[in-house]
Amino acid sequence: MRNPYPNPETIAELSVPELAQIILVDLSSIWEASSGRRSFSSGPFHNDGSIDPRTLTTHVGNGSMSEGQLTYMHDGGPIDVQRKAASAISWLETQGYLAPDFSEARGHFKRLTPLGIEAAAAAPDLPLPNISRLSREKLHSKLRSGAWHDFVRGEYSGAVFKAFQQVEIELRDRSGLKSHGVALATSAFSPERGPLANAESEKSEQQAMMMLFAGAFGIFRNGAGHNIVEYDDPERAARELQLADLLLRILDEQNR
Repeated sequence: MRNPYPNPETIAELSVPELAQIILVDLSSIWEASSGRRSFSSGPFHNDGSIDPRTLTTHVGNGSMSEGQLTYMHDGGPIDVQRKAASAISWLETQGYLAPDFSEARGHFKRLTPLGIEAAAAAPDLPLPNISRLSREKLHSKLRSGAWHDFVRGEYSGAVFKAFQQVEIELRDRSGLKSHGVALATSAFSPERGPLANAESEKSEQQAMMMLFAGAFGIFRNGAGHNIVEYDDPERAARELQLADLLLRILDEQNR
């Protein structure tokens, strides 16, 4: 049977309901594979069809790891994955997809409900975040949350807009100016007068820096913000995020 669980890095990007959907579909497929037998034991299910939540979190954690990785990990996989799985199990219970198994003396075990089986059958295929296209660690720290999060989920226009919005916020904070976009860049880097103009550089270099930021805002920030550009190419969106990354690093260097 195909392992339904993505790697820990991808699980970290999933919301709790998204991970809960993966768990629900997995439980339902195991249940269906039992062919309705009254007594079976498979994965997180005990021989009477009940589910121990602790066993289920271990099942999810182990499922997120390759066989080679499990050799070096404690049983159950990464603790962060297990904790997120526990939250997802709680979410499934609040939705009525899992219910307490009162036939078990302590009431600790759960059972997959008919509503849960029905929901699993109707669940759409979940597009998983693609974290391999752009390294989060190599991006400027200001882009590692909103912009990168949108990018790995395929929301490229939002990712580019948020990236250049972050550049704009940094530029406004460092310059003390209140304008926006192209006007902000032009005022901030205006040769000899702008608060961020490098007095040690030639006037032509100051002019070039002003045009670099103004051009980036005019083309990429405004294009994404006004939906002028259709972002269906992840490679193009990645390059534009890397441009925003470069602009942020230029601002950092000016403060050194």
